[in-house]
Amino acid sequence: MGYKENIAALGFDHSDDVNVAYGNAKNQLSMIRTANLEGPDRILPDDFSQQLTNLNTSFNQQLPDKRSAIEAEEKKLKTQHIIFLLVKIALIILGLLCVANEKLRVLGFIMVIAGIICHFVFKKIDVNKSADLLDEWNGFFDGFVDSIGHAETLHSPATGLFKKIDDLFLKSLDDNARGFEQQQRQMQKNMEAQAEQSRRALAAQAEQTQAIQKGMADMSRSMRRR
Repeated sequence: MGYKENIAALGFDHSDDVNVAYGNAKNQLSMIRTANLEGPDRILPDDFSQQLTNLNTSFNQQLPDKRSAIEAEEKKLKTQHIIFLLVKIALIILGLLCVANEKLRVLGFIMVIAGIICHFVFKKIDVNKSADLLDEWNGFFDGFVDSIGHAETLHSPATGLFKKIDDLFLKSLDDNARGFEQQQRQMQKNMEAQAEQSRRALAAQAEQTQAIQKGMADMSRSMRRR
């Protein structure tokens, strides 16, 4: 993305992603049948609950400070962008004025060329710095989401603390319930795979139809020219 897109993206707060991950993990934790656990496993639900609470508390405490820090850096970037813009404009305008003067023509050309070079150099600096700041902002949320983790999906295994909770949940089930749960999950994955295949097939069909329509339109235009 460019500088403007990166700056605009800094305005998005991804707290919902963290809250959803936290809520999913809490729900999965509530499904553990603690009475079926034995030995050290019996204290794990409380331990996982405390870890989730700590992560959620840490996120809510750090978010205001992180937002303030990002906003301060964003302000610096915007100021720098304006300075770069003024320098480019000044070099080009002064260069053009000098070109009009025969004695300063060479200097004028140099200034115009310098202004053009500055445009590309400053643009790259703006893009890189704004991209780094956006990565830092998004990475703040991603770090908590990754720590909390998520359930198994079609293309990814369960991750983070959620995986530990889910493993304990399966362990707390009796053999019949565990087998049924695993069967349901496999059926869900199969349905998702079929849905994905259908989406791809429809997309390919739409692309093919669009290509045919374009070909017919091109042929029609060609015939009209004759």
